[in-house]
Parts: sequence; structure tokens; C-alpha cells
Amino acid sequence: MALTSMAFNFSRIVGPLLFAYYFARRGLPGYRLGFLAAGVPALAAAPLVYAALRRVGGAGGGGRLSVLLRLPARWLTPYYLYAVMSRAGTAAWISLMGAVFLGLGLPQEAPGLYMASTAAAWLLLGYFTGALVDRLGVRRAMFLSEAGFMASLSLVAALLRPSSWLPVVIAVAVADAFAFSGFVAAVNKLLMYTRNVGVEAGRLNMATSVASVATVYAAGVLYGHSPLLVPVLALALHASAAAALGAAGRGAARELAVELLQGHS
Repeated sequence: MALTSMAFNFSRIVGPLLFAYYFARRGLPGYRLGFLAAGVPALAAAPLVYAALRRVGGAGGGGRLSVLLRLPARWLTPYYLYAVMSRAGTAAWISLMGAVFLGLGLPQEAPGLYMASTAAAWLLLGYFTGALVDRLGVRRAMFLSEAGFMASLSLVAALLRPSSWLPVVIAVAVADAFAFSGFVAAVNKLLMYTRNVGVEAGRLNMATSVASVATVYAAGVLYGHSPLLVPVLALALHASAAAALGAAGRGAARELAVELLQGHS
């Protein structure tokens, strides 16, 4: 499982940086080369590891291994779907953020300012968003995070006038930091009350990583047509994540409440 984690973390962290600052700036052929170099190994790891675990489980591994190979609990499924689409939207935007800024005519300092502002905002807002999740509850906090993501991506349209780029980039960065910090806090709290925290966290991490790699590649293809299509794709994914959470209705929320009560008892 450690090797699996390393493969997916390489794809999720190192891969997008390569895409944004090297391959994406060399056009669509270079972007495809970047995907082959960083994305395909991670995508190939998932079925290979799954098949290996199935063999081990079938050979008498049983126990907790069989839990890993099952689908998530019914009450968790809407939240899994939400998390996968939300993380895919975030990956599409973050991985190509630098290329989008430069493609819109912003100066070279814009991506660095975004990264610095995001890091500073994360430090300042981290405790606040965690407390907000405790106050609002997991489901409402997830909705609030998606509203933050969609607000930040909508602000990108203001960058069509590069003369006023600095306050807009800072606002986008702060909104992204608030939204992602809330997302992480809400998902972590959700997983705390599952019956197998490590299994559920690993399974969710694998699902979001696979979706992120595929979405980053799709975002690169769209970037070849227009830089603005990248935030549009990310916005559509976050809107779909919010819709999936809303479509789950109060039934999933009630099941979550029951699970939380059982976890406390």
C-alpha cells in the first residue's frame, strides 16, 4: 500500500507541476508527453494493485483486506462522488493555473503571487475553516466550499483586463485557499466517523487521484484551444459536485447523522 500511495501522490503533486510549468507551455504535443511521463504510471497502478490485492485476498488474506476491496458504504457513496468531482475540478485549475495566467497576458509574477497568497491564506484560514466545519456540519461545509471554488473561478473572467490583475489574482488565491481548506476539513471529519478510517481514506484518495489525472489531461487539451476553457471546465466540475451533494438529499444527511451518533456511542 505504501507503493500505491507513492505512485498516486507522485501523479497528484509532481505531475501537475510538470504540466503547468513545463509541458503545457510547449503546446499540446508536449502536454501529451507530460501525461505519458507522469499520469499513465499512476493510472496503470490502480488496476494492477487492485488485481494483486484480489489475489492475496483470495489466497486466504481475508480480514481487513476484504474490506478494502468492497465498495464504500451506501451512505458514503454520495460523498465519495462529491469529493471525486470536487478534487478533479481543483486539479484541473491548479495544475494549469500558471499557464492560464500567462495565456491571458498576465506577467510572469502572477503565478508566483497566486501561490504565495494561497499559502498565506491557508495558514490564516486553516483554524477558522476547521471550526466552521464543526459549527455548520459536514454537508453544509461542503456546500460552502463549493461556493468558494465557484466564486474564485468566476473571478478569473476579470483577468481578461490584465491591467487590474494584481487584486484579482489575490482574491482568486484567497477564495481558493478558503474553499480547499474547508473541503479538506469537511472530508477529514467525514472520514473520522467511518468504521475503517484508514481503508476509507486510502480508497477515497485513490479514486480522487485517478479522476484528477484524467481531468488534468482533459484540461490540457482544452487549454490548447483557449486558456479560458480550463477555468470553465473546473467550474463545471465544482457545480456538478455541488449538484451531486444536493441530489443525495436529506436521506444521505440523515444516514451521516446516524453514523456520527454511532461513532460517538
